Amino acid sequence: MKKIYLLTGILMAALLLLCACGAAQPAAEPTPEPTPEPTPTPFVEPVTEQGGIVYMNAQELASGRQLQNGVEYIRLSEAAEALGSALEHDADSGAFSFAWRKDTVTLHEGDRGARYLDRTWQLDALPILCGGGEDLLVPVESFCDAAQIGYFYDEEEDTVYCTPATGDWKLPENYAVPVLMYHELGHAPDEANLFVDMAQLELQFQFLTENGFTPIWFSDLWHVEDFEKPVILVFDDGYKSMYSKLLPLAEQYQVKCVVAVVKRYTYKEGGMHMDLDEVMALHDSGLIALESHGVNHINMGEIYNPEDQEMELRDSALWLTRLFKQEPTTFVYPIGGSTPAVQEMLKKYYRFGVKMVGNVYNTSDDPTMIYRFFVERSTPIQWYGNYLKKAFDDPALNNYVPRE
Repeated sequence: MKKIYLLTGILMAALLLLCACGAAQPAAEPTPEPTPEPTPTPFVEPVTEQGGIVYMNAQELASGRQLQNGVEYIRLSEAAEALGSALEHDADSGAFSFAWRKDTVTLHEGDRGARYLDRTWQLDALPILCGGGEDLLVPVESFCDAAQIGYFYDEEEDTVYCTPATGDWKLPENYAVPVLMYHELGHAPDEANLFVDMAQLELQFQFLTENGFTPIWFSDLWHVEDFEKPVILVFDDGYKSMYSKLLPLAEQYQVKCVVAVVKRYTYKEGGMHMDLDEVMALHDSGLIALESHGVNHINMGEIYNPEDQEMELRDSALWLTRLFKQEPTTFVYPIGGSTPAVQEMLKKYYRFGVKMVGNVYNTSDDPTMIYRFFVERSTPIQWYGNYLKKAFDDPALNNYVPRE
């Protein structure tokens, strides 16, 4: 009997304990662990091999050529900087672009199409992301084609030269551009008319600057419409007076000039022509464009061996390209001589060929047959001025079409 009472007491105590604790509560739901943010995949730079040197607009690109799968690439940011622009990247659209001349070049990673001048140009290979995803590798030769930049590969030195002035850009039509022909400066008893007195040249420079004429280079013709009265001053043969007399006057008046140099004369000691240091000083001034007058100053109309003709054109162009890190634009025919075959051959190495005495050049004329007005010692300033003014005032002259 006592055992029953004891068991009953234990049960009652358990009931009292359950009542004191209240009804049993359901177990709490476990707090979920926070989902970790996905770790961004680190950008992996493309694997390339180092290639040779590249000059873009006469500036060496720091990365040179990058080789991948047989394709030669350059960094787009470096090319844009050498062209005076800056590369922009639109992360939303994936577009890479930079301002070039009067338009914009636009490319996308993984797309061979390069947009420029309302046209899509096809690259030889797909652009490749680099620089942490903020830059592009682009195939150098077809990129130059798309941006209308000249491309030349110097196989002997394994160097690429990308020259804007020699690209396949469209020459604006129907603009009169008088081209003036000079030779030596100073006094000389022989061939006196070839030697323009410095006082006379200064009067001419004053006339140009005071009457709204703008001396330009042949490489400026891509935007000739921006100049109200453009004129090109060409000094033949590369005399020493180009360094001692022309350069100081050009710097004083900030006048652009073109000097046509002969390769052989430049290395001839004790002569009347500039040496290499003087030629480089003209180039470094930023006012004198050095163009080709041949290797040996031979009348191209009297050379009948095509190989010799091409050597004069090719070797002088290569010499100047290596000197100045960009291709020349112009061949000035020695003594004005040429033939239709020479003029056709010239197109392989230059954009322009310059003759001697003739009418005012118009940009619609044959660019391999640009004639000049001969400035002699006996040319009075009045006649000099009247000739230049007539080039722009007479609509009938050389089919010139006045600006609207």
